[in-house]
Amino acid sequence: MRKAFTIFLGVYALILVLLIPSKGLWMDEIIDLHGVRNASDVNGVLAFVPGNAGGVPLGYLVDFAMIRTFGYSVAAVRFPSVLFTVFACAGIFILARQTGLRWPMLAVIAYTISPMTLRYALEARPYAQAACWSIFASVVFLSLVREPTIGKAAGYAALVAAGLYTQPYSIFVPLAHLLWLVFAKQKAQTILHAGIAVAAASLAFLPWFFKAHSAWQGAVDSGAHFAVGRKDLLVIPHELMGTGYIGAGLTVLAVIIALGWSKISTQQKLFWAVYAAIPLVLVPAADAYFGYFLAARQLIFVLVPISILIAVCMPVHRWGRWVTVALLIGMPLGFLMFERAGTVATLADW
Repeated sequence: MRKAFTIFLGVYALILVLLIPSKGLWMDEIIDLHGVRNASDVNGVLAFVPGNAGGVPLGYLVDFAMIRTFGYSVAAVRFPSVLFTVFACAGIFILARQTGLRWPMLAVIAYTISPMTLRYALEARPYAQAACWSIFASVVFLSLVREPTIGKAAGYAALVAAGLYTQPYSIFVPLAHLLWLVFAKQKAQTILHAGIAVAAASLAFLPWFFKAHSAWQGAVDSGAHFAVGRKDLLVIPHELMGTGYIGAGLTVLAVIIALGWSKISTQQKLFWAVYAAIPLVLVPAADAYFGYFLAARQLIFVLVPISILIAVCMPVHRWGRWVTVALLIGMPLGFLMFERAGTVATLADW
């Protein structure tokens, strides 16, 4: 199994690398890279980042390091996203093994062919990196649940902090972890270790929050103030899986089958349900509160529990198999349709 997974991961990484030059930089990439490319040092990068609403430094610093090391090119600025996506796939495999799945590779395949995974694996933006940190935070968290130690708690805190410094909405993943600990009535020692770790990571993020908050608010106020309404919420089922409303319906069906009829434990079902539900609820709520626009990419963390549950659904009678196969066929088709309809920007446009 490990040998097959290693070969699969190598082939997938090669495909992503070959796809890097298949399209020019998008406008959003160029906006993010503009200040990084022109910065003379790290301080220049850190001064630029708060000008983007919700901007945090880790993704920009990675881009800065790549440009300084290899020069400015599409390949240089996009390669970190490829690397983090490959690492994320390794994390998915570990999570699937921790869940006791019969076919852990199926969860990896579901994640790798998701249109959102593929899109942000090929863009010079921080979402692949944020997803990777949150996945490995979940890996360490489940290990912490099995055997609480200070070392694991410290590692968990570091990964949560890395996620926050890459994409602030990644905080909803450890929040889901903590809620599950309470709902599942885990040991007090486990709750204490995990709670202290998340608190420490949040405290580590506060200096940046205080530095950037006024600039973030200014960036929001200088643009349109968005109000998240019912029509805006339709972007989630339509774009999250990249397969439109039909794919969203199949995904919901797969989740229902996995949670209702699979043989994984009740606690595991609760874990993956909470993991999926918390970002789905709190991301739109946060956007509504801050007056920011809702985008499906903010929910990239939800792909993890969905991929696991799709794999859980597969062996559950013939309906589970048909639903899983339909999704595995539909997701890459969705990516191809998105690429065909996409708009590419150039440096001349900027």
